[in-house]
Amino acid sequence: MSNVVASQNLDNAFQAVYKNRKHYHHNNDIWHLSSKWTTHKKQIQTKFLNGSYNRDSVNVKQINGEYKIITQEISTGCIFSPLMGAIVLRSLDNKISEKNNVSYIRDRDDWVMWTQTKVVLRKYIKLMHTTLKELKFKFALDKTYIGKISQGFDFLGYRFNILGLICLAKKTMENFINKATMLYELDASDHRICCYFNNWRKWTRVVL
Repeated sequence: MSNVVASQNLDNAFQAVYKNRKHYHHNNDIWHLSSKWTTHKKQIQTKFLNGSYNRDSVNVKQINGEYKIITQEISTGCIFSPLMGAIVLRSLDNKISEKNNVSYIRDRDDWVMWTQTKVVLRKYIKLMHTTLKELKFKFALDKTYIGKISQGFDFLGYRFNILGLICLAKKTMENFINKATMLYELDASDHRICCYFNNWRKWTRVVL
């Protein structure tokens, strides 16, 4: 496991996250991480090796109508979430890249894998479960789809099927509506709401 947090692997993972977020607002946490990267890298290495890397971040979630403090995972939206995904899941990349009967694409902690037969698919599902268990991770079942491509699936905010890209995913539209509604309810300025809408529209047009 120590090779996962080797200095070069951490730097590569950080550069991947930085490239994805370098256009973010100047108050975004990517800039704090960038300025203190050397310090944070040492902390990540220490905490990962002693098994405490996912113990200190505190997250509050609503579970069955009650708010509870979650102490054994990284908070949603935290800069370390995609960073840890990029670092830890490299081992999964390496195992699958050694094979030639599967197609595989990963972006941070989201990935798509497809095969020609059910037999081969079951083999790789077992491999994924085994690898994630070794890394002390588990599938987010509500975000996982296992089935025929013809039935369609979501990836990175878009909907795909056997013909390729179809449209925006339903969840993407729901998130957009929820965020716009939240801004309105918080009395955000018209300018702020328009900026959000325009940025969201630019993002959707990158692929569509």
